[in-house]
Amino acid sequence: MSGFSLHLTRGHLLFLSLFIILSGFFSYLFYRRRPSGAIGRDWPLAFLRGAGLSLLLFALFEPVAGMVLSLRQKPLVPILIDTSGSMSIDDTPPSRLQGAERLIEVELLPSLRKKAEAVVLSFSGHVQAVSESLAPSGKVTDIGESIREVPKVLGRQPSALILVTDGASNVGENPLGAATEAGFPIYTVGVGEASMRRDVLVRMIRTNEIAYTGDRVPVEADIESKGFKDEKTVVSIYEGKKRLDAKEITLSGQKQEQSVTFDLNPTTPGLHTYRIVVAPLKDELTTDNNSRPFAMRVLKSKIKVLLIARPCWDAKFLLISSSEDKNVSMNQLLLLDKTRYLLLSGSSENPGRLPSSHSELSMYDIVAVHSPDRGQISEGLGKLISDFVSSDGKGVLFLGGMSNLPKNLEPLLPVVLGGQLNKQVKHQPTVEGLAHATTSLSADMYQSQSTWKGLPPVQVEDRAVGLKSGATALAVDPATKTAQGPMPTIAIERFGRGKTMCILSNETWKWSFMPVGLGKPSAAYSNLFSNVFRWLVARQEMDRLRIRTDKNIYTSGETVTFLVEVYDENYRPEDRANVRVKISTKEPIELPLAGMGRGRYEGAIDALPPGQFTYRAVAYKDKEKIAEARGKLAVDELTLEFTETRMREDELKAIASASGGLYFSLSEANLLPDKLALETVSAKKRLEFDLKTSPILFILAVAIFGTEWFWRKRRGLP
Repeated sequence: MSGFSLHLTRGHLLFLSLFIILSGFFSYLFYRRRPSGAIGRDWPLAFLRGAGLSLLLFALFEPVAGMVLSLRQKPLVPILIDTSGSMSIDDTPPSRLQGAERLIEVELLPSLRKKAEAVVLSFSGHVQAVSESLAPSGKVTDIGESIREVPKVLGRQPSALILVTDGASNVGENPLGAATEAGFPIYTVGVGEASMRRDVLVRMIRTNEIAYTGDRVPVEADIESKGFKDEKTVVSIYEGKKRLDAKEITLSGQKQEQSVTFDLNPTTPGLHTYRIVVAPLKDELTTDNNSRPFAMRVLKSKIKVLLIARPCWDAKFLLISSSEDKNVSMNQLLLLDKTRYLLLSGSSENPGRLPSSHSELSMYDIVAVHSPDRGQISEGLGKLISDFVSSDGKGVLFLGGMSNLPKNLEPLLPVVLGGQLNKQVKHQPTVEGLAHATTSLSADMYQSQSTWKGLPPVQVEDRAVGLKSGATALAVDPATKTAQGPMPTIAIERFGRGKTMCILSNETWKWSFMPVGLGKPSAAYSNLFSNVFRWLVARQEMDRLRIRTDKNIYTSGETVTFLVEVYDENYRPEDRANVRVKISTKEPIELPLAGMGRGRYEGAIDALPPGQFTYRAVAYKDKEKIAEARGKLAVDELTLEFTETRMREDELKAIASASGGLYFSLSEANLLPDKLALETVSAKKRLEFDLKTSPILFILAVAIFGTEWFWRKRRGLP
């Protein structure tokens, strides 16, 4: 025992001491009434009565006694075994998992238990105790998080960790960081073959996420193969069970990547789900990665855009870009003088005029306004455009300088203007901008950021002093500050049932011209405006509750994220809603979403089983339903586990080295217990006793009062 303590659950030790003194004092007064000669003989009785009263008072303060024991215990060594899907591969017969189990049961546990407390834990996405036979059913492998979870699951820090895995960590943080910070050595055991075996997989699919009926849509599939020598197989594309096309390819070389291109011709609008399938070959390591799904949203007509502008380079380049996009049809009304307009439609030029009625304007999906002259857009046309967005649910794009807009169009601007700027500005995408459908210039966020960095600065006329309530900045000028932070240069906003966007530059043409002049492709410019037009016409997002998932189709084990926007009766962001999503699994799942601000709500769910699912989102405010929306998603049987199938020997060696441990192959792992440098661990254990409920205080009180009573009666005292 290394320490003893006593504390009171109720009251304070000072008050208890005071009460004890008072108890002794009153006991003394009681016996002081005896004749003076008897006081000296009766002081033991006064002491006993005072002690008894003090003991009762002590019990009323609910005392708790504690002691700390110093213990010596065996070191704790957990064995963490991987149960993810890739452990089912049979390159270590009969499978990686069974080979690992045999190692643990026959070689590791018998030796370890002689000098340590050994426990077996399993992991895939998270760590759990092993209570029954193991199965390679995990959809992902998260080695980094699992290393961090081990002490939490055990309740104390282990002396060492034995990690038995194929090393194919495919989600979460880099395991090296967790290994470096672990605080205990990690001994890794690699299961499986480190060399590449015969295998073929669909690595990636590239195509348009949005297409239009009647258009030819190319689909490019990257096929990766390993260990084949001039062997032929067939790559097919399916929609449901129907094979749409097939092509023969030849596999050769230790590792080969090749692309196969198909042409789709969707004829019906809606969400279409397809699959690329490679026919299995003999002696493949696994066939679970021979197929990959993808989805495409098909719209039924082209996007019709009306641009109102002065003759300028921006108008010229927008017309060229839209003519090259088969999904966009653009008409331009260019102001020649105070009253005359030139109508450009495709390659034709004719006299034109501004729309003067709702019917003339409603034939378009988007109105784009570029740096209008003073009075060019009348109050009447401004009212038509405002209704076009707020009531019809369509889109408006503002480009260049906006200081000459009529008053009734100013509410549609996502930004608040405040004077002239007139300088060259480098547009820098925000975090939201890198992820947004309009300003994401590549599927890879880092590539998109790099593309934006490569674009030249452009002239900006107007100074934006901030965002409107509910607007989102997609790009900023870091060099120009406002009260809200860097000046927004590209921003979006929901307005009524539609959407608005502004790009504060009248030289966006440089984003096309300059890269071409430098001998680089001008895809950034065309991609940007193609994205902008598609986002502005997305009809799905017209309701008060708008829901989508971050993908249309998932691989098994991936996290499904729901993204919801809620608007009030005036179509302004609603931040006080209670939003829940119900998913139609075998046992329906109800997921509450967290508010993210500006009417946005998010929630995620891990590892839905493979299949097609519907979901329904409902928003309530003050217990009244605001709106609801439905959608569909698909989870494919393909998991991340079979995109990389070889054992990652180098990664496992790095994990061991970073933590101060060692790496062993499966055949050498029987030597591992002898390499463990373990010492007896000293630990402290605290014991506590509730004295109020202990019989000790009761027995002492009875003994004290009994003795006092017996003595008092024997002396003939009352």
